[in-house]
Amino acid sequence: MTDTPNPARPAGLDALLGYVAANLPATEQACAHDSWDVTNEHKTAAGWAKGRKCSDCREVLPTITEAEPHWDIQPAAPAEEQRAEPAADPDRPALDLLTEIYKELGHGHRARPLAAALLAAHTRELSARARRNADEYRDKRGVTRSTRGLLTGMDHTRKLLDAHADTLDKQPAEQPPAPVLRFPQLAVPCPRCGAPRGQLCTSHGGSRVRRNDTHVARTDAYQEQEAG
Repeated sequence: MTDTPNPARPAGLDALLGYVAANLPATEQACAHDSWDVTNEHKTAAGWAKGRKCSDCREVLPTITEAEPHWDIQPAAPAEEQRAEPAADPDRPALDLLTEIYKELGHGHRARPLAAALLAAHTRELSARARRNADEYRDKRGVTRSTRGLLTGMDHTRKLLDAHADTLDKQPAEQPPAPVLRFPQLAVPCPRCGAPRGQLCTSHGGSRVRRNDTHVARTDAYQEQEAG
């Protein structure tokens, strides 16, 4: 039995394999965990124990204990400065219900205008349907002494729906709470991300604002400034 010779390799295959090998992505380096977010904290005999996650890779990091709490406990604002919630409207239970739903979804002070916009759009759909029904009835029965009253009532209902939708469009948004400066280290620029004095730190190349903490390097720089 004669051995069949191996087929010749295509001329450009070696070059293609070399190119692919040279352009494979480099092995990803382990995250240095040099910035992190505080996820929870509680008081212990040794200080404030803080759960953490890395700001970059989101890996859960070991708990640390520090003398000061991460989240400042702010005193209650005077009654005249507190943000008043809009009173429930007994004539608009659907609006109140949708507002609460949007709040549960995390929309905060924008919950009521979002709920109002949704109801306004639905009300205008009902108005358009009322108009179509009136037009179809008019085309089919005509305008006579016996139909004029019904057609007038249909048109009046449509106008009421349009007016209600316009009223919903004017629902005011709740005023957002005034920002509270919780981080005294904002008094210095951040050497880690370059955030200027008075502005929050950022992660992921500036695409994500760090609202729960600042970089450790910024805290260190602030403490050095205070000590000096």
